[in-house]
Formats: sequence, structure tokens, C-alpha cells
Amino acid sequence: MIKKSVIYRLRGNANALLGNYIQATINYLESASIYSYDLSISKALINYDIFFEQMRHKIWWKFKQPRSLKYFGDHGLMVARQNLASSLSHVSFVLMLNKQHKLAKLLSLQSLQMGFSKYSLTAFNELCILYLASVNVYKQSGDLTFIDHVEKYMLRVIDKKKSWKRSNDFYMLAQVYFATMECCLLKGNLKKATKYGEMALQISKTFQISRLTFEILPLMVQALIRLKLICRAMDLLQLLRDISLEDIDKSALTWYYALCMDLLLDAGILIESFEACSAYAEKILGKSDVCVYRDSNGFKRLLVCLWSWQLRKGYLNTTMFVRNLDFYAKDVNSSDYFQIMTLLKVLECHLILLLRCINLKKGQHIKILLRDIAILMDTLNGIQKKSHCIRSQYYMLLAYFYLMHDRTELLKSYLRKAKKAAAVECNKMSLATIDQNEKTWKAESYNDMACYWEEDADSRSKIAWQDIAAFDMDNWSKLLYSLPVPHAYI
Repeated sequence: MIKKSVIYRLRGNANALLGNYIQATINYLESASIYSYDLSISKALINYDIFFEQMRHKIWWKFKQPRSLKYFGDHGLMVARQNLASSLSHVSFVLMLNKQHKLAKLLSLQSLQMGFSKYSLTAFNELCILYLASVNVYKQSGDLTFIDHVEKYMLRVIDKKKSWKRSNDFYMLAQVYFATMECCLLKGNLKKATKYGEMALQISKTFQISRLTFEILPLMVQALIRLKLICRAMDLLQLLRDISLEDIDKSALTWYYALCMDLLLDAGILIESFEACSAYAEKILGKSDVCVYRDSNGFKRLLVCLWSWQLRKGYLNTTMFVRNLDFYAKDVNSSDYFQIMTLLKVLECHLILLLRCINLKKGQHIKILLRDIAILMDTLNGIQKKSHCIRSQYYMLLAYFYLMHDRTELLKSYLRKAKKAAAVECNKMSLATIDQNEKTWKAESYNDMACYWEEDADSRSKIAWQDIAAFDMDNWSKLLYSLPVPHAYI
């Protein structure tokens, strides 16, 4: 029976890889039905309330703790339960691809209960795969709250595991920590994200899991800068540059230059100059499909950062770094931290362009920009409901948008929301940026702060990043860019 179930599941995997999701679903259902698991009520399940099902699972797990099967006589039962849980997890994955989010989440819940209610520590890899699959389903559906509950039981399994003899166990452990880190970042829990990121990074470096290391480092640098842990962020940035030669293409090196521009624009830290970053970008322009095949998000971030620098400086020597809105906003995944943070920078660029058009009184261009800004805001409004990590920066940009409309009450309201969101995240960089912008917009004597930033940015090498790490919040905020006040209002 078990062998037959495994064969059906492998057939389902093959069909899923080939894109034949209908046949894959049939195979997975056949695999589950071998264990007399009835999935014929799928139509009724679609109308089932996921909230009450999640509550039922929480109560069930609270009063009936998961326990490991220690006796040899339980081995057959354990294998059967793990195979059934795996089959349900695969069906959930296919349903998620077909946009049937509600039914996918329900089957994911069933697979979790089947896999974690009784388990054997010898099935550690299967439990990790089950957890990772559930995290993926809930991330794609934008529901990250229930993952906290499942995470506790995965960590319980890890704590109970005493024997770590196989390298594959460490690989799966690193994947679990990395998935947890991504969820924490999306929820805006920066401290917890860096904690799990450090553990995942340590394992990936020790066992030379290069691909995972390349995925962790850009996320860690961004999280650490927001926590103002500048020294550690610089260490990891240099590590990213040093190991970029091990990458299969130039994705890691592209992320290094993109993060250098990020630090200059958002934190006032100069590692590589604009000229060095733009020269690198020119080399890979037109060859991005080949040069950054593994991860194109770094290339997009680099282009938008170079564009932002030019707009802040008030001139465009070249338009080679400018891309249309579809290049950034098409098929944005709300569970992809890189994409949504890049989209925030695209919105900032459009707002600075809108400011230039207002000051130069170019009415026709204003209409086009307002249309694009409306599209961006509509996309980000949907994202911020699911991923709280963008709220502090997004609310500040909304405040600036209403400043250009001279709507004082909305301006103050969104500034308060931005401060509150940044405080919840412990996002010191956002708090410093909000403070600097609030001063600029409030007092007439501060209205030319953007001009001071433009003049001082090129000479920022006089201030070492080690000195910036020792600055308090007030002194750090003075190095940051403040969005200028328009000469007129829309």
C-alpha cells in the first residue's frame, strides 16, 4: 500500500514539473485515497470557514500535544501518516497554483495535523518539507498569522532531535530557518528575522550551501541596516562581494552594487560611488538575461537606485537606467520581500518626478504621473494588508503625496501611522527618515534640506561608516535625504 502511494505521488511530482496540474492533482488524490482519506467533499470544503478551522487546530494542538512515536510497532503507522500528509501537501500546492487559495489552505492544515500530531524523529526531513510547503502556501495566500503557530511545533521537533549525523538534516534545518526569516521580514519583525537569518547563514557557510548563502545575504544586509546594526551589515556586504566569484552568474555582484546604492540613498553610507555603480550597470545592460539569470531582483533594484540618485541630484545625464512601470510592477508577488521593497523605491521616484513637474508647471506630464502613481498605490495598498514590512515607508510616501495636495490632516495622519509602524518594527532607519522629513516639511528654515543633501552627498566619503554606526538617531537623521517641499500644490 505504501509503495503504491509513493508511486502515485512521484507520478504527481513528474506531472507538476511538466505543468500538467490536472493530472498531477489526480495522482495526488489517488495517493491519498489509498489511505481511505476522502477528498470527494471538496465542493463543500470551498465554503468552509478557514478561520474556524484554524481555531480548531490551535485548540486541538493546545490540549493534545504532538508526540513522537518511539516504538518499532508504530513505524508502519508513522510512514502511512507521513505519506498521507505529503500527498495532501502536494494537492494543496497544486490548488495554490490554480488560485484556489481557500481550499489550498484547508488541505495544508489537514496535512500539518496529519504530519505533526504523531511523528518520529527519524522523519525529520519529511516534517521539514511539510513545514516549508505550508509556509509557501500561506505566504502565497497572504495569510502569515497562522504560520507562527505552526512554527512553534517545527521548533519543538528541532529541539527534540538529538542526533545530527547526516548533512541533509543540516541542509533542511537551514531551509527551515531561512523560511522563518522570510516570514518574519514580511511581518515586519526585524529582530526575529535577523536571529533566524544568522542561524541559517552560519549553517550555509559551514556546509558551503552557496545558493542559500546568496539568498540570505541581501536580506540580512537590508534588515540589519534598518535595525542600525551597521557594523554587522558591512561585514555581510563585504562577504557578499568576496563570494560573488562563486556564483553561477553576476547576480551576487549585482546585489552588492545595488545594496551599496541602497545604503547611500537610505542610510547616508558611502561604500561604492555612484560612478562605480553606474559603470557596472552599463556593463550588464542588454545582457541582463544572461548576467543575472539566477536572481533578477538585484538588477531591478540597482536600476531604480541609480534612477533615484539622478532624480535626487536634479539631473538626468542619461536615461539608460530609466524603465517603464510594467518593468517593476508586472506580476509583483506580495510574498517577495525584494520585489515589494523595490516597488517602494519606484513610487518614491515617481513622487520626485511629480514634484519636478509641479515646480516646472508641466501639466500634461502631471496627468501621466498621477495615473502611474495611482497604479502603484493600488498595488501597494493590497500588499501592505498582507505584508506589514512596507507600512512605515509606504505611509511616509503617502504623507508626502498628500503634502503635494496640501491636505494637512491626511499628511499628519499618515506621519503618525508611519511612526507607529516603524516603532513596532524597531525600524530605526525609518524612524530617522520620518523625523528628518517631518522637520523639513514643518519649518520654513528646513525647506532647503534636500539641496544640502545634494551638495553633501558627493563628499560623504569624509564620514566613515564606522562613525555613522556611533551616531545617535538625531545625528544620523541629519545625513538622510528629505523629500523637498513643492513650490505649488496640485
